[in-house]
Amino acid sequence: MTAALAAFARDDAGATAIEYAFLLALIALAIVGSAELLGSQLAGFFNSAASEVQNAAP
Repeated sequence: MTAALAAFARDDAGATAIEYAFLLALIALAIVGSAELLGSQLAGFFNSAASEVQNAAP
């Protein structure tokens, strides 16, 4: 019984999957954060361009 518990404690087969899941979560968080930041900047740029076009029309 103790040998089985010791073998279970030494088993690290699932550690790699957990590490990959953690890295995937961090990458997804970075993508969402940058998309939100870039999206608001792009919206501001296009709104500014649209107002410039409207002001330039006769």
